[in-house]
Amino acid sequence: MSSVASELKYFNELTILAMAEMQNPSDDFVRFFAKQAYSSVVTAKVLEQYTPLVKRVFTQIVNDQIAERLKSAFKKETEAEEKNFRRLHLSQKAIRCLPMMEKV
Repeated sequence: MSSVASELKYFNELTILAMAEMQNPSDDFVRFFAKQAYSSVVTAKVLEQYTPLVKRVFTQIVNDQIAERLKSAFKKETEAEEKNFRRLHLSQKAIRCLPMMEKV
């Protein structure tokens, strides 16, 4: 198998695993983060408390990235519309000036 095909295969597998962890985080996944954020021993009770937090964190990260992309796309669209409006406005001014120029 070529390296590109192999990389795509593993990329797809990792994507499926990551999505599954985001939707329903495993104890090992939650423990990974809890160990770094919680200063004491990570018990079953701590895992129970951290599981919904980890799920919310990843949901929020995805939502923030989507919002940022939408904001960026909207900004680009707005800038393009403003540029087109200015061009149209200048063209209309030029057209209105033509009769005056013909008199000269």
